[in-house]
Amino acid sequence: MGISKEDKISMNTTDLYWAAGFLDGEGCFQLGGRPGHLTPRVNGYQNDPELLLRLRGLFGGSVAQRRGENAHIWTLCGPTAAGVMMTLFSLLSQKRRHRISALLKQWRTFPVRRGVASLVCQRGHLWTEATWMRTGSSGQWRTCRVCARTRGRNRWRRYYGKNQRYRVA
Repeated sequence: MGISKEDKISMNTTDLYWAAGFLDGEGCFQLGGRPGHLTPRVNGYQNDPELLLRLRGLFGGSVAQRRGENAHIWTLCGPTAAGVMMTLFSLLSQKRRHRISALLKQWRTFPVRRGVASLVCQRGHLWTEATWMRTGSSGQWRTCRVCARTRGRNRWRRYYGKNQRYRVA
């Protein structure tokens, strides 16, 4: 099916102009991920995977078929995606340049990125000495106390919520 994952294409200026044109028309530049772990992401959409395989050969990333559709998507995440955004920046339309500027500014000012230890839990609570605890048989996991307390309350409500005898006013 065209270019294999291991095949890297040597890049020249024509390829950069082609990639900029393709992503300007069929691409998406965004910040993605769960709260506390935002990362730059570049996507390209196409029915024919051949062009997406060419993008993968130029920049890396992955190509997958979208579920239930005859469409394919190329995805590139992380600092590599930020590098692609900066490389193609001057070749893109004004609208895309404004979008990329805003995304990269937000990403650069975000406290958690590029392999740095997380400063917040999955739900966005700050990790401080008072808000986290070690869990697991040998204390290998770090758990947010606020989230654990919420999970416990919800579990208690599911179990005792239907039985009026154990309800707390």
